[in-house]
Amino acid sequence: MNVKRIKTLTTTLLAVVCISSFTVPSAMATAPPGVSPASVTIAPTRGCTDDNAGCWYGHTAQGDMQFSAGDIYSGTWAARGWYTSGNRWGRVGYVFNGRSYERGPVGAYDVIKPPEGTVTGKMVERR
Repeated sequence: MNVKRIKTLTTTLLAVVCISSFTVPSAMATAPPGVSPASVTIAPTRGCTDDNAGCWYGHTAQGDMQFSAGDIYSGTWAARGWYTSGNRWGRVGYVFNGRSYERGPVGAYDVIKPPEGTVTGKMVERR
């Protein structure tokens, strides 16, 4: 083999190694704790600052969770209170005392308040 061919092969191999080890960060890279990467394409964000977004108010340091996109979100969000639907209809799923519940759907700018009180959120659907 000549030197030029070895340099070409080395450059190609280096490029392949660099490309194969490069990972594209997904929306889940910034997802809050408890959100499954396989379950949503857009993660909820902390804090409710957009009146058009769905918001599941919280009673712990995890805080309020904002759901901006029309999608189905799955995760585990402790100590949830009421949910406001924003500009889309909404539905929530949660666990209370080991039992699973679903509430909704409700229309735009409506509220779902779990009658059980503070619950563990498991799912939000916005359409």
